[in-house]
This record gives sequence, C-alpha cells and structure tokens, in this order.
Amino acid sequence: MNIEEKLRLVKTWCIIHLDMIKKFKKQKFKQGLKCFAGSEEYARLFISILKFIIPPQGPSGYVFDQESMILLTQCGNINYDLLMNEIKSKVLSCLKIIWVYLFKKKPKSIFAPTNQYVLGLQQFAPVITNTLIYLGSLKESQGPTLESMCQNGHINAIVKNGIEVLCLMTRDLETFNAFFMANGFKLYLQVIVPYLKISEQERENIESNPKEFVNYAVDVCEKQESKTYKSQAAKLLENIVDRVDGMLSFVVKLNLDIITHLLIQEGQNNAPYIA
Repeated sequence: MNIEEKLRLVKTWCIIHLDMIKKFKKQKFKQGLKCFAGSEEYARLFISILKFIIPPQGPSGYVFDQESMILLTQCGNINYDLLMNEIKSKVLSCLKIIWVYLFKKKPKSIFAPTNQYVLGLQQFAPVITNTLIYLGSLKESQGPTLESMCQNGHINAIVKNGIEVLCLMTRDLETFNAFFMANGFKLYLQVIVPYLKISEQERENIESNPKEFVNYAVDVCEKQESKTYKSQAAKLLENIVDRVDGMLSFVVKLNLDIITHLLIQEGQNNAPYIA
C-alpha cells in the first residue's frame, strides 16, 4: 500500500467518525458524545492526525513545531495536499463538536484540566492561530489570497472551524486566559482585521447588486448566520471584546487613532486647495 492509498484509508476513517459524531449531535445522543469526550485514545488519535505533516522533501510524521506550525499541508504534491487538508478539516470538525460539548456542558465525570481534549486544545490553539494568521497575510501580488484559498471547501472549513474554536475558548477564560492575554492583540490585528477586509466580490456587488451587499453587511455585523469566514471573524471580534480584559479599550483607541490620522492626512493633502 503506497502513501496515497494510506492517506485515503485515513480519510475514510475520518469521514466515518465525523458522520457518527454529527449524528450523535443531531439526535442529542449525549452518551455517544460523552463516550468520545471521555476517551483518551480517541483524543490522542485526533490530535496525532492534526500533528502529522508532509514536508516538501517527502512524507514524514510527528514533526511538530508549535511556534511555526500551521494546519495546512503544502508539500508540493497536489494529491497529498488535497488529501491531507481534507483529512485535517474532518478531524477539526470532529474535535470542534467534542470541544463544544465539553466546554458548554462540562460533564462532571470527564471535564477537567487533565482531560486529553482540554490539553489538546491548549496545545493546538497557537497552531490554529498561526494558520489563520498565515492565510490572512497572503497577498495577491505574491500568489493565492485568503479569498481564493477559501474557495477550496476543506481549507474554508478549517478556517471557519478554527475561528469557531477560538470563539468557544473565550467562554472559558479560567482555562484560556493566558492564551488570550498573550495573543488577543495579535488576533485582532492579524486575523480579525484582514478577515473583515472587503472582498473583490463585495466591491462588485456595491454597484451590480447593492441589496446583496447590504444584506451581507448586516449579517456580518449583526446576525452572523451566513457562516462565512468574514461573519465568523466578526463573531470572534465580539467575543474577545466582550470577554477578554483590555481588548475593548485597545480596539476603540486603535480605531480612533487611525481615523484621526486619516483625517489629518486628508486635511494636509487638501490644504493647498483651500482658499
């Protein structure tokens, strides 16, 4: 069995387990979710799949550098890339459902700082952040952009689930306060701001379909029902501003400073023309 066949086998395993966990969630089968959430073996399996990387020079596993690691696979082999990104999107979807169950329900018998899923999220929150920052930093002049990358459904799922997981973490600052104190400003500047940037499609809609543009803007600012990466970024902004100490004053002051700077700059540019 070659590498690609093995990856397809892992993909099938992930699809089966995601379908199972989704059914447990849909049918509100708490015992099923509790079984997964209390299983150290499943936690380690899911996390080990997220840790697996294929570097450009060839297949490899358990090369884990939390400081620079991202979830996306870009090894140069398009088949490996597609398979690994799909696998990781499925695993992250599984973990998101389990993390939501754990942090919202907090079942007494299994929810604890030593729970492998809790430890796994503490370990992988920086990796999720790195992934979102990397995608938000992409520039059109250098190749694919955030917008074009998210046209791939699996990368789009990684982005949206990643942001939803960060939103979930703001609900339990007892566990994740240190993470947000260290990364809150970075999340705003390097994730939220670039993800809220107007897209080319939105620019076109301003003239060609203004109603659609307004409806989407309202959804992003208020309802966030569209579940796009932009609406999820707006949701993350609301969560960190509401729940993380110092973020509200930082965001307000920064934006006021930017507006003031732009007004001064505009006044200076227009000064020669004032009679």
